[in-house]
Amino acid sequence: MITSTNFKIKFPEFTSTADAKINLLIDEAYLSIGAKYGKFQDTAVLYFVAHNLVIETSGLNAMSATVSSQSVDGVSVSYAMPTTINEINAYYGSTGYGQKYLYYFNIVRVGQASIV
Repeated sequence: MITSTNFKIKFPEFTSTADAKINLLIDEAYLSIGAKYGKFQDTAVLYFVAHNLVIETSGLNAMSATVSSQSVDGVSVSYAMPTTINEINAYYGSTGYGQKYLYYFNIVRVGQASIV
């Protein structure tokens, strides 16, 4: 299991990031990246967390999201979740960390013979 200490050893560029923030993203990553990743699970978690930290700190949280609904007076915007591999690739392909995460994602996906 990855800790904020392990994460900062792998990625010293995030040493100034609060451990609590990293730990929250690690917990989120393990929910998304299940045991199906096998021996690649911890490595995939590292890159998933690094990618999401870059996205969050750069203010690009919805950068690849498609607007699915809007309202004017209530000032509300809803975003569609990525549903195709191309949308997932676009989101994770936006950082070097995300590209490494995709490498492991694709190993697992191909290993399970997923067809999209």
